[in-house]
Amino acid sequence: MELDELKENWKKIGHQQAPFNTQRIREMMQNSSQSPLVKLRKSMFLEGFIMFALVGLLYALYMLDSFNSSQLALFGLGLFTALWVLFCIYFYSRIYKTSSFPENVTIKESISQKIATLESDINFYKNINLIFYLPAFFIGILMGNKALTSFEIIFNSEWRAWLVIVLLAILLYPLYYVFVKFWVQKFYGKFLDELKEMEDEILTMETEME
Repeated sequence: MELDELKENWKKIGHQQAPFNTQRIREMMQNSSQSPLVKLRKSMFLEGFIMFALVGLLYALYMLDSFNSSQLALFGLGLFTALWVLFCIYFYSRIYKTSSFPENVTIKESISQKIATLESDINFYKNINLIFYLPAFFIGILMGNKALTSFEIIFNSEWRAWLVIVLLAILLYPLYYVFVKFWVQKFYGKFLDELKEMEDEILTMETEME
């Protein structure tokens, strides 16, 4: 929503009929294309579409001849996908619930609650993605190496091969960490920042009205 319009409506509360102004602000928060909550919901759907498209691409790559040699890769990819889908159902349902605007609390209380909830959910989302790095990295190796067709072959690999894998995982992790932070901020963090700015503006307006 437009912050200037919110300020104007907020200042009118107490001078006109409060239910009308309060309801107007709630409607703007719930339906306006500029509302952080509406934009958060749209961002969630966009990310979900991108993520499902990427998972589909992984399966398409597996079906190519150059990747279609290891049953371990398919098993790992299937298990990883199942866990990821369960996580998405949990996370997206929470985000969608957070993007609604309840009627049983004040506007300031609702925004404060949503900020706390979003901070918790975003940190959880970021940490889960960081934890997913190791299994995703290992599945990537399985998909890219035709020789790794059984766990026995993997465990009997020379120590030099393990050393290369460990060093590669360590070297790539900082890049992955930066990417995850960028991704989370792009899809969720910036709307949390907008809500925090809105909360500060409301507190400022309340102070000015006293």
